[in-house]
Amino acid sequence: MALAAVDISVAVGGSEILSRVSLEASDGCITALVGPNGAGKTTLLKTLAGDGDARQGVVQLNGKTLSEYSLKELARARSVMTQSTDIAFDFSVLEILEMAWMSGARENFLRALHPVAEELGIARFLDRSFRSLSGGEKQRVLFARAVLQITANSPSRLGRFVLLDEPTSSLDIAYELQLLACCATLTQQGIGFLVVLHDLNLAAKFADQIVLLDQGKLVRAGTPVEVLEPDLLSEIYKTRINVEKHPKIEKLLVYT
Repeated sequence: MALAAVDISVAVGGSEILSRVSLEASDGCITALVGPNGAGKTTLLKTLAGDGDARQGVVQLNGKTLSEYSLKELARARSVMTQSTDIAFDFSVLEILEMAWMSGARENFLRALHPVAEELGIARFLDRSFRSLSGGEKQRVLFARAVLQITANSPSRLGRFVLLDEPTSSLDIAYELQLLACCATLTQQGIGFLVVLHDLNLAAKFADQIVLLDQGKLVRAGTPVEVLEPDLLSEIYKTRINVEKHPKIEKLLVYT
């Protein structure tokens, strides 16, 4: 099962932001969207989530276009974490997380919440006001909500996707690794993740597939080894970039 963009083009204010982009993100895998500022990563993520209007092309989720899903069906099949953490009302962290629960007994929700809250280190401030949290704490809460939305309502995980727009931007190194390690664990249950990342080393460490964008076009998609080539990255990012395989972790190391 997959979340796919088929020949997607998006224009805003007469300017083309995405140009004929096609990609496929499989369930049970982490797909990282990378590229320089203005490459179209966030626009592509929003379009794949169904939050943007494509001038051309379609988005398919498990073989059906997004328009074939009801809002409730779509919410069960995919969740989205955006860059914005603004909440208009002074909800508690627990209330924010409860918004992910669409049906079933509250006891089931709390049972599903406990391991996620413990893993992400948010259990200790469930009763606090969401608006009182730091930027990084808010990101961890919103990530937990996105995960709970598609895991807490059904034992089935296959064909479900979590879309994350720069989920590590405000996190310390330990929490960056913790959040993406949580994604990797959940892929073993069949969940797919589509993640916008700026840190190429995080993409190299955790992604099964990397999609490199530049100026609204897909430059290359494939495994980290296939995409993270020094000459290609140097051309796209306009600075000399080196890539080596780290001898201890057996992952690529990207540096300037």
